[in-house]
Amino acid sequence: MDIQTDINNFSSKKFPVTSLSGKEYLAKVEKYIGMFDNKILCVRLFTQNGYTMFRKKPKFEEVFWNYFEEHEEEEYNDYILAVKRTVEIHERIVEKERLKKIEEEKSFKKAVEEFNSWDGKC
Repeated sequence: MDIQTDINNFSSKKFPVTSLSGKEYLAKVEKYIGMFDNKILCVRLFTQNGYTMFRKKPKFEEVFWNYFEEHEEEEYNDYILAVKRTVEIHERIVEKERLKKIEEEKSFKKAVEEFNSWDGKC
């Protein structure tokens, strides 16, 4: 899509990036020099959430970001692998949150049922 080519200051976007679950993301990869002269590769994920009103261009919302430092050579030098790992991490977190919410709802329903069936005696 859009590419800036400087070895220490690089940015590129890719859409769609489709996960194993079928969800589509816009992935933005940025490489830059950090505050303490450390080299960083940042991967940001966006999901599409509609279109602009006038030109009907897709609108995207950032949902997750991850970064890799130069010492993590495999991901730092392989942008595809970095995006894949970031998508995996994001989807694992989303799935954990979904399962946690289900468990909390079950626990809440059980507590309500126990309270309602309680005879009130201490």
